[in-house]
Amino acid sequence: RVLHHCVGAGDTYLAKHNKGKSFILFLRSVKEPDTPYITIEIEGEKIIQWYGAYDDKPNKKYFDGWLDKYVEELKKHNAEKTKRKAAKTA
Repeated sequence: RVLHHCVGAGDTYLAKHNKGKSFILFLRSVKEPDTPYITIEIEGEKIIQWYGAYDDKPNKKYFDGWLDKYVEELKKHNAEKTKRKAAKTA
């Protein structure tokens, strides 16, 4: 609601989040930790969407790259987790 975009307008995104179908992440600046900056919706290892205030995409090139790196790290983490789990059951 603070950023005036759809994630705060209804319960569609909250329902998906509550059912574990997607996660809603909030990215904030270190300099202003109490002020929301962008909202990210992620399903598994895929960024579904991200927006700043009023459905704007501030610093789009930077955040697209940053989120791509985040997803790659998430994939690595999940692969390692799967590998450890398989080793425990073997």
